[in-house]
Amino acid sequence: MALPRPKDPVSAGDTFLVAPPFHHLNVVCSDPVADPSKVLLVSITTFRPKEDESCILVKGDHPFIKHKSCMRYKDARVASVAQIRTLLNGGQMTRREPVSVELLARIRDGAAKSDFLPEEYRRLLQSQGLIPASDPSTKPAPPFGSPH
Repeated sequence: MALPRPKDPVSAGDTFLVAPPFHHLNVVCSDPVADPSKVLLVSITTFRPKEDESCILVKGDHPFIKHKSCMRYKDARVASVAQIRTLLNGGQMTRREPVSVELLARIRDGAAKSDFLPEEYRRLLQSQGLIPASDPSTKPAPPFGSPH
């Protein structure tokens, strides 16, 4: 199911390719309507050993994906809607097909699970109600004898 497309050129679930030498698809994970000054972009990369397994993608999940891939939460970036528009208008970024509602939900679920997503970006998604707030009671207890 495709995501509804508001008039603004940047929406949750939109995807963009950055001009070469980069060839990674970036997905808008936050809600640009809720905060146009902080749009969270997370790239998709080929899955290799030691990559984050919080959100694995396979061929068929999106037309750009040709083989097993994953979300690279550790390299997430924030840009404003205005900055994204400038990159699009200047040809440094190209719009691709948006992800489905279901895939965007999986990507956000992966962000909530990932140990690699920078904390400030986790808080951005939490503040928008897109992922649950961290529950300290679910964190493992520190090893016996370690300082708290």
